Amino acid sequence: MYKSVYAQLYVNILIYIQHTDIVNEMGQNGSTHHGHRGRGRNFRRATLSMLGKKHSQPSKILSHTFAYDDEGLKVDRMNLNTATEEELMTLPGISRAVARNIVCHRQAIGRFHRVEDLVLVSGVGAYKLELVRPEICVASANASTSSSQASISLNSSGNTGSLLDINSASVFALQGIPGLNQELAANVVERRHRRGFYQSLDELAKVRGIGKHRLAIIKPYLKIVVDSDGSVTPTPSNGTSSSLGTNPQMTSTPVSNGVVRISSKVPRVNGINPSAHVTNDIETSSGITEDEIWELLSVASPRPLTPSNYSTKLEGRTSFRIATWNLERFSVDKACNPGVREVICRTILENRLSLLALQEIESSEALAKITLELNSPILKRVRDWQGNRKVWRSIHLGQGLAILWDTDGKIRISLQHQSSAAADSVPAAACATFHINKVTITVVNAALHGVRDRRAMDNYCRFQNTLVLGDFSTMNGVENLDLELPHNENTAVHPEELFFNDNIAWSRKSRAVLRTGHSGIVKQGLTHLGIPRGWKWGGAVSTHCPVWCQIYSQLDE
Repeated sequence: MYKSVYAQLYVNILIYIQHTDIVNEMGQNGSTHHGHRGRGRNFRRATLSMLGKKHSQPSKILSHTFAYDDEGLKVDRMNLNTATEEELMTLPGISRAVARNIVCHRQAIGRFHRVEDLVLVSGVGAYKLELVRPEICVASANASTSSSQASISLNSSGNTGSLLDINSASVFALQGIPGLNQELAANVVERRHRRGFYQSLDELAKVRGIGKHRLAIIKPYLKIVVDSDGSVTPTPSNGTSSSLGTNPQMTSTPVSNGVVRISSKVPRVNGINPSAHVTNDIETSSGITEDEIWELLSVASPRPLTPSNYSTKLEGRTSFRIATWNLERFSVDKACNPGVREVICRTILENRLSLLALQEIESSEALAKITLELNSPILKRVRDWQGNRKVWRSIHLGQGLAILWDTDGKIRISLQHQSSAAADSVPAAACATFHINKVTITVVNAALHGVRDRRAMDNYCRFQNTLVLGDFSTMNGVENLDLELPHNENTAVHPEELFFNDNIAWSRKSRAVLRTGHSGIVKQGLTHLGIPRGWKWGGAVSTHCPVWCQIYSQLDE
């Protein structure tokens, strides 16, 4: 059901990114240090949950783009496609700056196709749209259809208008496509004359002035006709846009890259028999690939501002960061979600976490997908991180427990010994001993279930330089271990709904030797537009926040 929704969201996100201040909203604190309780959520979430619904209350979700109004077109409404800057200023809540943004946005996309497009203009938003909606329209006063009829239907079963063949269209016809002006249309035709027919719509990205983003906007209006033998044949053109509609409709027939294949036996659309089995892949009439959709969802999911004051040298001694993170039912299916992998990997890299105790890892295969993404990243945001040495290792210890660490030579973390968690052990716990720079540390990864686990935790205090990592919310404190965070500190992503106390516990001797006093809870950057949240989107990768502390890897001489 999400195929056409994803494609429509893709195009609207492109416009949203180009003409709003979403980039400026990316400046957020990566984590909150112990003692700071701010939980500001100042980043905008775009969701698909309310598509096609009319909203009467002020809201900032992107789904207002798809809302529609069933009221008839009134004669005295202002036409957004012809109004001047001064005329727009007469609308309630529209200042000169916003009016100028509306005009610039209109010039950039060619024209407004529906009233709801106004929500994408910087400075407008859903609230102001509701204020001006009764006074605006996108068609002439005597038009036979209202703005609601001009809206794109996400449930459309076909395309009522024909697409424009890029290999036969004239400059005049191409100008009728939103997003193409006379200069760009001339560039398209000039390249066709110089290099021959276009074999794929993706080649338009190489045309001067178009590029990848503009191509995504104009793709839904274009096609390439290919014969059954694979040769490109331009359709006859009379120099006009023929029946090209003002709005591209989602088609129920999968197509690829706007290419239409012609067969003398069975009518085929883009080389696919309409009666053939439909796969579960995301396919749209605009030729947008699934990778492109995920890339745009990634861009629309802002990352927090990375703290610039991190240093491995504290008081003349080397240090590194260790963390605990419950990834909550982390299965192979969950790991296959690009949004999940992006959030996990970027959170690790942005917060300079070098060794992590992970809980609820269902299999070594799921863990391997995170390790592989860190070492051989395929997601753009993970590839773009410059500080990743790509030498990560991981081990699954059983009982849902795992450890992930960076073997970068500058940190010098090496595994000396590990013991797996027994299937019937209570609590579920596993140890791993690491030699880090000049210090040997025992990491105990534990899944604690209640006060009865205290005695088992006390046994770990016998080891030198021991840290116990996990959720201590059911423990109500421990006698022989010192917690890095207070036992009443809530580390849940949604603290108003849940309570967790993910924590790092020190044995008394190790705290005096290794503790730096630097620790924090990562509360920002844990959501992604591609992660489900019930029936909505923009969910968190887990209900648990990662908790970290910085420890010395060199003894005080």
